[in-house]
Amino acid sequence: MSAVKLQMQLTDVMWEQVLCKHLLPYLSLKELFQLRGVSLEFRELVDFYFSHTFTVCIDKTCSAYFSSVAFEVLTKRNFCLKELTLDTAGTWLSDEALTVVLQNNPNLHTVDLSRCCFLTDVGVGAVGEHCVKLRRFSLVQCPQVTGRGLQSFIDNSACVEYINLSGCSGLTEDDLVNLATHCKEIKYFMLDMMYHLRDRTVAMIARSCPGLLQLNVQMSWRLTDHCIHVLGEFCPHLESLQVMNCQQISESSLAKLRERNVCIDKPDQHHSLMPAVRVRYQI
Repeated sequence: MSAVKLQMQLTDVMWEQVLCKHLLPYLSLKELFQLRGVSLEFRELVDFYFSHTFTVCIDKTCSAYFSSVAFEVLTKRNFCLKELTLDTAGTWLSDEALTVVLQNNPNLHTVDLSRCCFLTDVGVGAVGEHCVKLRRFSLVQCPQVTGRGLQSFIDNSACVEYINLSGCSGLTEDDLVNLATHCKEIKYFMLDMMYHLRDRTVAMIARSCPGLLQLNVQMSWRLTDHCIHVLGEFCPHLESLQVMNCQQISESSLAKLRERNVCIDKPDQHHSLMPAVRVRYQI
Protein backbone atom coordinates (compact mmCIF):
# COMPACT_ATOMS: atom_id res chain seq x y z
CA MET A 1 0.00 0.00 0.00
CA SER A 2 1.48 3.29 -1.02
CA ALA A 3 1.91 5.93 1.62
CA VAL A 4 -0.50 8.83 1.39
CA LYS A 5 1.10 12.22 1.87
CA LEU A 6 -1.01 14.60 3.86
CA GLN A 7 -0.46 18.25 3.09
CA MET A 8 -1.39 20.76 5.73
CA GLN A 9 -1.46 24.52 5.39
CA LEU A 10 -1.55 27.30 7.97
CA THR A 11 -5.30 27.82 7.79
CA ASP A 12 -5.84 24.16 8.75
CA VAL A 13 -4.47 24.86 12.22
CA MET A 14 -7.17 25.61 14.82
CA TRP A 15 -8.04 29.27 14.47
CA GLU A 16 -9.37 30.31 17.84
CA GLN A 17 -7.26 28.07 20.09
CA VAL A 18 -3.94 28.41 18.24
CA LEU A 19 -3.63 31.03 15.50
CA CYS A 20 -5.64 33.78 17.19
CA LYS A 21 -3.91 33.28 20.53
CA HIS A 22 -0.33 32.41 19.64
CA LEU A 23 0.41 33.81 16.16
CA LEU A 24 -1.71 36.69 14.95
CA PRO A 25 -1.22 38.85 18.08
CA TYR A 26 2.46 39.17 17.12
CA LEU A 27 1.65 40.77 13.76
CA SER A 28 1.23 44.51 13.31
CA LEU A 29 -1.96 45.95 11.86
CA LYS A 30 -0.19 46.53 8.57
CA GLU A 31 0.98 42.92 8.47
CA LEU A 32 -2.49 41.64 9.32
CA PHE A 33 -4.01 43.53 6.41
CA GLN A 34 -1.27 42.25 4.13
CA LEU A 35 -1.98 38.69 5.25
CA ARG A 36 -5.68 39.29 4.69
CA GLY A 37 -4.96 40.04 1.04
CA VAL A 38 -3.18 36.75 0.33
CA SER A 39 -6.27 34.60 -0.24
CA LEU A 40 -9.94 34.17 0.63
CA GLU A 41 -9.06 31.77 3.45
CA PHE A 42 -6.61 34.19 5.00
CA ARG A 43 -9.16 36.99 4.69
CA GLU A 44 -11.67 34.89 6.62
CA LEU A 45 -9.01 34.06 9.20
CA VAL A 46 -7.99 37.69 9.79
CA ASP A 47 -11.62 38.83 9.87
CA PHE A 48 -12.31 36.14 12.46
CA TYR A 49 -9.38 37.43 14.51
CA PHE A 50 -10.59 41.02 14.21
CA SER A 51 -14.05 39.99 15.43
CA HIS A 52 -12.65 38.36 18.58
CA THR A 53 -10.02 40.88 19.67
CA PHE A 54 -10.56 42.90 22.85
CA THR A 55 -8.29 45.79 21.84
CA VAL A 56 -8.08 48.06 18.80
CA CYS A 57 -5.07 50.37 18.78
CA ILE A 58 -4.55 52.73 15.85
CA ASP A 59 -1.90 55.15 17.02
CA LYS A 60 0.29 57.64 15.18
CA THR A 61 2.61 54.88 13.99
CA CYS A 62 -0.04 53.45 11.67
CA SER A 63 -2.71 56.17 11.30
CA ALA A 64 -0.88 57.72 8.33
CA TYR A 65 -1.71 54.80 6.05
CA PHE A 66 -5.09 53.95 7.61
CA SER A 67 -8.49 54.71 6.04
CA SER A 68 -12.18 54.66 6.83
CA VAL A 69 -12.55 51.44 4.81
CA ALA A 70 -9.80 49.74 6.83
CA PHE A 71 -11.42 50.93 10.06
CA GLU A 72 -14.73 49.41 9.01
CA VAL A 73 -13.06 46.09 8.16
CA LEU A 74 -11.30 46.10 11.52
CA THR A 75 -14.38 46.78 13.64
CA LYS A 76 -17.61 45.90 11.80
CA ARG A 77 -17.90 42.34 13.18
CA ASN A 78 -16.55 43.02 16.64
CA PHE A 79 -18.94 43.17 19.62
CA CYS A 80 -16.47 42.48 22.44
CA LEU A 81 -14.04 45.42 22.42
CA LYS A 82 -12.80 46.67 25.77
CA GLU A 83 -10.12 49.15 24.65
CA LEU A 84 -10.31 51.52 21.68
CA THR A 85 -7.34 53.75 20.85
CA LEU A 86 -7.58 56.03 17.81
CA ASP A 87 -4.77 58.45 18.63
CA THR A 88 -4.01 60.88 15.78
CA ALA A 89 -6.80 59.60 13.54
CA GLY A 90 -6.83 61.93 10.54
CA THR A 91 -9.58 62.76 8.14
CA TRP A 92 -10.70 59.12 7.92
CA LEU A 93 -12.47 59.07 11.30
CA SER A 94 -16.00 60.50 11.36
CA ASP A 95 -18.49 60.83 14.20
CA GLU A 96 -20.80 58.42 12.38
CA ALA A 97 -18.17 55.66 12.01
CA LEU A 98 -17.15 56.05 15.65
CA THR A 99 -20.75 55.88 16.85
CA VAL A 100 -21.33 52.56 15.10
CA VAL A 101 -18.35 51.01 16.88
CA LEU A 102 -19.46 52.40 20.25
CA GLN A 103 -22.99 51.06 19.79
CA ASN A 104 -21.65 47.58 19.04
CA ASN A 105 -19.27 47.47 22.01
CA PRO A 106 -20.99 48.41 25.28
CA ASN A 107 -18.21 46.83 27.37
CA LEU A 108 -15.57 49.40 26.43
CA HIS A 109 -13.69 50.61 29.50
CA THR A 110 -10.95 52.59 27.71
CA VAL A 111 -11.43 55.06 24.85
CA ASP A 112 -8.60 57.26 23.53
CA LEU A 113 -9.56 59.76 20.82
CA SER A 114 -6.57 62.05 21.27
CA ARG A 115 -5.64 64.32 18.37
CA CYS A 116 -8.69 63.27 16.33
CA CYS A 117 -8.97 66.72 14.81
CA PHE A 118 -12.34 66.14 13.12
CA LEU A 119 -14.04 64.71 16.21
CA THR A 120 -17.01 66.85 17.31
CA ASP A 121 -19.50 66.96 20.18
CA VAL A 122 -21.53 64.25 18.43
CA GLY A 123 -18.75 61.70 18.82
CA VAL A 124 -18.06 62.65 22.46
CA GLY A 125 -21.77 62.43 23.25
CA ALA A 126 -21.87 58.95 21.71
CA VAL A 127 -19.07 57.84 24.05
CA GLY A 128 -21.14 58.85 27.05
CA GLU A 129 -24.34 57.34 25.69
CA HIS A 130 -23.01 53.92 24.72
CA CYS A 131 -19.98 53.31 26.99
CA VAL A 132 -21.63 52.95 30.37
CA LYS A 133 -18.67 50.96 31.75
CA LEU A 134 -16.08 53.55 30.73
CA ARG A 135 -13.23 54.10 33.19
CA ARG A 136 -10.56 55.81 31.06
CA PHE A 137 -11.18 58.57 28.49
CA SER A 138 -8.64 60.68 26.58
CA LEU A 139 -9.37 63.66 24.34
CA VAL A 140 -5.97 65.32 24.02
CA GLN A 141 -5.97 68.25 21.58
CA CYS A 142 -9.48 67.84 20.18
CA PRO A 143 -10.26 71.49 19.39
CA GLN A 144 -13.82 70.99 18.12
CA VAL A 145 -15.08 69.47 21.37
CA THR A 146 -17.09 71.94 23.48
CA GLY A 147 -19.08 71.92 26.70
CA ARG A 148 -22.14 70.66 24.84
CA GLY A 149 -20.45 67.39 23.92
CA LEU A 150 -18.84 67.10 27.33
CA GLN A 151 -22.26 67.47 28.98
CA SER A 152 -23.58 64.52 27.01
CA PHE A 153 -20.59 62.53 28.22
CA ILE A 154 -21.05 63.67 31.85
CA ASP A 155 -24.70 62.61 31.96
CA ASN A 156 -23.74 58.95 31.52
CA SER A 157 -20.18 58.63 32.80
CA ALA A 158 -20.25 59.19 36.54
CA CYS A 159 -17.80 56.35 37.20
CA VAL A 160 -14.94 57.49 34.96
CA GLU A 161 -11.61 57.39 36.83
CA TYR A 162 -9.10 58.73 34.30
CA ILE A 163 -9.72 61.68 31.99
CA ASN A 164 -7.30 63.60 29.80
CA LEU A 165 -8.55 66.85 28.29
CA SER A 166 -5.14 68.41 27.68
CA GLY A 167 -5.16 71.06 24.97
CA CYS A 168 -8.94 70.95 24.41
CA SER A 169 -9.23 74.66 23.69
CA GLY A 170 -12.99 74.53 23.14
CA LEU A 171 -13.68 73.74 26.81
CA THR A 172 -14.22 76.45 29.39
CA GLU A 173 -13.48 76.47 33.10
CA ASP A 174 -17.19 76.04 33.80
CA ASP A 175 -17.16 72.89 31.67
CA LEU A 176 -14.31 71.45 33.73
CA VAL A 177 -16.01 72.31 37.02
CA ASN A 178 -19.21 70.71 35.75
CA LEU A 179 -17.27 67.56 34.91
CA ALA A 180 -15.59 67.37 38.31
CA THR A 181 -18.79 67.93 40.29
CA HIS A 182 -20.64 65.17 38.43
CA CYS A 183 -17.78 62.64 38.06
CA LYS A 184 -16.52 62.47 41.62
CA GLU A 185 -14.69 59.17 41.09
CA ILE A 186 -11.97 60.80 38.97
CA LYS A 187 -8.53 59.81 40.23
CA TYR A 188 -6.37 60.98 37.30
CA PHE A 189 -7.12 64.43 35.85
CA MET A 190 -4.93 65.68 32.97
CA LEU A 191 -5.35 69.34 32.06
CA ASP A 192 -2.01 70.50 30.70
CA MET A 193 -2.00 73.16 27.98
CA MET A 194 -5.25 74.56 29.38
CA TYR A 195 -3.88 78.08 29.52
CA HIS A 196 -7.02 79.72 30.90
CA LEU A 197 -7.15 77.66 34.12
CA ARG A 198 -7.44 79.68 37.32
CA ASP A 199 -7.29 78.85 41.02
CA ARG A 200 -11.08 78.66 41.32
CA THR A 201 -11.28 75.78 38.87
CA VAL A 202 -8.51 73.71 40.44
CA ALA A 203 -9.98 74.33 43.89
CA MET A 204 -13.38 73.06 42.73
CA ILE A 205 -11.76 69.98 41.21
CA ALA A 206 -9.97 69.29 44.51
CA ARG A 207 -13.16 69.67 46.54
CA SER A 208 -15.21 67.56 44.15
CA CYS A 209 -12.69 64.71 43.64
CA PRO A 210 -11.21 63.89 47.06
CA GLY A 211 -9.82 60.58 45.76
CA LEU A 212 -7.57 62.34 43.26
CA LEU A 213 -4.21 60.61 42.80
CA GLN A 214 -2.72 62.64 39.95
CA LEU A 215 -3.30 66.13 38.58
CA ASN A 216 -1.55 67.63 35.57
CA VAL A 217 -1.92 71.40 35.06
CA GLN A 218 1.32 72.13 33.26
CA MET A 219 1.59 75.49 31.47
CA SER A 220 -1.34 76.99 33.35
CA TRP A 221 0.36 80.31 34.00
CA ARG A 222 -2.56 81.86 35.92
CA LEU A 223 -2.46 79.35 38.77
CA THR A 224 -1.03 80.44 42.11
CA ASP A 225 -0.08 78.91 45.45
CA HIS A 226 -3.69 79.24 46.64
CA CYS A 227 -4.96 76.32 44.53
CA ILE A 228 -2.05 74.13 45.70
CA HIS A 229 -2.99 74.75 49.34
CA VAL A 230 -6.60 73.75 48.58
CA LEU A 231 -5.40 70.68 46.69
CA GLY A 232 -3.30 69.58 49.65
CA GLU A 233 -6.20 70.08 52.05
CA PHE A 234 -8.92 68.24 50.12
CA CYS A 235 -6.92 65.52 48.30
CA PRO A 236 -5.15 63.51 51.01
CA HIS A 237 -4.32 60.62 48.65
CA LEU A 238 -2.56 62.71 46.00
CA GLU A 239 0.54 60.95 44.64
CA SER A 240 1.62 62.97 41.61
CA LEU A 241 1.38 66.63 40.58
CA GLN A 242 2.57 68.22 37.34
CA VAL A 243 2.93 72.02 37.55
CA MET A 244 5.89 72.68 35.25
CA ASN A 245 5.79 76.17 33.69
CA CYS A 246 3.25 77.41 36.23
CA GLN A 247 5.34 80.42 37.12
CA GLN A 248 3.19 81.70 39.98
CA ILE A 249 3.30 78.41 41.91
CA SER A 250 6.20 78.53 44.35
CA GLU A 251 8.03 76.14 46.60
CA SER A 252 6.25 77.56 49.64
CA SER A 253 3.07 75.71 48.64
CA LEU A 254 4.74 72.66 47.11
CA ALA A 255 6.91 71.94 50.15
CA LYS A 256 4.02 70.55 52.19
CA LEU A 257 3.13 68.16 49.38
CA ARG A 258 6.75 67.02 49.10
CA GLU A 259 6.65 66.21 52.83
CA ARG A 260 3.80 63.80 51.99
CA ASN A 261 6.01 62.20 49.29
CA VAL A 262 3.93 63.60 46.45
CA CYS A 263 5.92 63.38 43.19
CA ILE A 264 6.20 66.87 41.67
CA ASP A 265 7.75 67.63 38.31
CA LYS A 266 8.79 71.16 39.28
CA PRO A 267 12.23 70.85 40.92
CA ASP A 268 12.85 72.14 44.39
CA GLN A 269 15.33 74.99 44.01
CA HIS A 270 16.70 74.32 47.47
CA HIS A 271 17.30 70.59 47.09
CA SER A 272 18.47 68.28 44.34
CA LEU A 273 15.54 65.98 43.55
CA MET A 274 14.86 63.39 40.90
CA PRO A 275 12.18 64.25 38.32
CA ALA A 276 8.65 63.23 39.18
CA VAL A 277 7.37 59.92 37.93
CA ARG A 278 3.81 59.86 36.64
CA VAL A 279 1.44 57.50 38.37
CA ARG A 280 0.65 54.56 36.10
CA TYR A 281 -3.06 53.97 35.69
CA GLN A 282 -4.20 50.37 35.43
CA ILE A 283 -7.61 48.86 34.76
